[in-house]
Amino acid sequence: MRDLFKSRKTRKRIGVSLKSEIILKGKGHKGYIADLSEKGMKWYQHGDAVPLSPGEQLKMKFRLPSGQYLDLYCKVKWTNKKSAAGGASPLIGVDAVPEYTEAGLEIINPTPQYKDFFKSLHE
Repeated sequence: MRDLFKSRKTRKRIGVSLKSEIILKGKGHKGYIADLSEKGMKWYQHGDAVPLSPGEQLKMKFRLPSGQYLDLYCKVKWTNKKSAAGGASPLIGVDAVPEYTEAGLEIINPTPQYKDFFKSLHE
């Protein structure tokens, strides 16, 4: 168990603020990607969030700075509903709201386009 925790903590995570949309059961839900790693991401949704369950699979859609749209298939690893204390928001450039839901998503088979994009973020 200790090795699992150590390997998780050593993965490089890069903070971002990317508008995104998840497609779950045929319906789109808007949110923001807050950070990325080689094989995962943290996703936020403000207000009345779509309920996500660990193990559930979904499609993540977002636009790269180049203008290209990227679709990734992800699996929900964890979720957490929070209140933004004192009106603070975890996202830059987003108006604070009282509640938000965050989710850890594992990217299933990251595409070459995603790998190139992630690599470009830390060059």
